[in-house]
Amino acid sequence: MDDEATFRARLDERGVLREPSLAFLGGASLLVFAQQRDARVDAAGLAGYARRFFDAGVGLTVDKAYGAGAPAIDAARFVVAPRGEAPGVRVAGVRPADGADRAAAGAADLAGSGLALLARRCAYVYVVEAEPGDDRLALTLAAVIAGVALGPILSADRRAIFGVKTARAALEAPRPS
Repeated sequence: MDDEATFRARLDERGVLREPSLAFLGGASLLVFAQQRDARVDAAGLAGYARRFFDAGVGLTVDKAYGAGAPAIDAARFVVAPRGEAPGVRVAGVRPADGADRAAAGAADLAGSGLALLARRCAYVYVVEAEPGDDRLALTLAAVIAGVALGPILSADRRAIFGVKTARAALEAPRPS
C-alpha cells in the first residue's frame, strides 16, 4: 500500500486519480460490486452508513471534488475506525466491472445464492486492499461500501461471495485468542 505522500502524488487538484489505472494496488483485495454509474466515491454516504449500521467511522484522507465530470476510474485512502478497535487506513479503487470479475463471482457462487446474478447487474467494482490474514478493517470497509453500493463482496481468495449480513456476522464473531 502506498504511503500518504505517494498516494497524494497520484491525485490531481480535485483529489481524483491522474492516471486511469489501478495498477498500483497490489496484493490481496476484496472485490465489492457496485450499482453505480461512474467511479465517484460517495464519502458522505459511506460515512453515514458506517456510523449507522457498523458503529464505525469511515472517512477519506483526501477530499474529492468531482464537479460536473465523473471519472471512469478513481481511488481513495480511507480511514476506518471501528468502535473498540484500533483505526487504520485502507486503499480502495473503483473501476468498471469486467467479464473476469463477473466470472469470478459466478464461480464463487457455488450454492446458487443469487449473488452472482446481482454482481452481473453491477457496472462498477471497488477493489479494497486487504492485509494478509484476518483484515477486519478491509472487511469493515468492504461491508460499508457493499451496503451503500448495493452489491455483493467477493473474498480476497475469490472462493466466496457474500453480502453485508455475512460480513457483519464475521465482524461480530468472537475473535480467536
